[in-house]
Amino acid sequence: MKKLLNHVCLVLLLFLTSCHIPSYTFDPRSTRSAIKFEEGKYLLNDIKAPESIRGKLEVMVTEEISQYLQDEITLVRNARGVFIPFTISENPDAEFLERLKTGTSGYDYLINVKTDILSEDISDIEVGNIQNSEENLVSVSLEIFDLQSAQSIYFQKVTGHLSARDDSKDFSFAKGSKSMIVKSLKKILKRIEKRHIL
Repeated sequence: MKKLLNHVCLVLLLFLTSCHIPSYTFDPRSTRSAIKFEEGKYLLNDIKAPESIRGKLEVMVTEEISQYLQDEITLVRNARGVFIPFTISENPDAEFLERLKTGTSGYDYLINVKTDILSEDISDIEVGNIQNSEENLVSVSLEIFDLQSAQSIYFQKVTGHLSARDDSKDFSFAKGSKSMIVKSLKKILKRIEKRHIL
């Protein structure tokens, strides 16, 4: 029993000393005020994310935001007669929003989630020294558009950053870019949970 406990302690110590922990920051342009989910029909655009995690992100968004709505969120791929681009840039101009309004008739609000992997040098488990220049850098944004007034009414963006420490070991654990995307979206949804108005 004592031998098992020693092995567990050794593995735990190895894990803690060889972990690289990412940092997450909200973009200063993120909406600081609370959001009130008004009555109306909500549409979720296809999430721009790696295929392997897209479904998980979709479930996270629909489950979190649906609890504040009277109706379910409609996924854009299940909506008939809706024509919108797969990729919508952050804070689009008024002309684009007017075209968006035309392409989504019958809906009041559009939720757009966009992810970007800006750098992907470190995987979940690294064998060998990690260079100080190696990093993982991701961003996740969630924006809600009022389609009737053709305006962006809510915007949140989180950037996740993981860099190698100076004391990188021959073996280390880290968060891969996809895990960092999931964690970034969780932070946005947590902020919505804390700052929504019923």
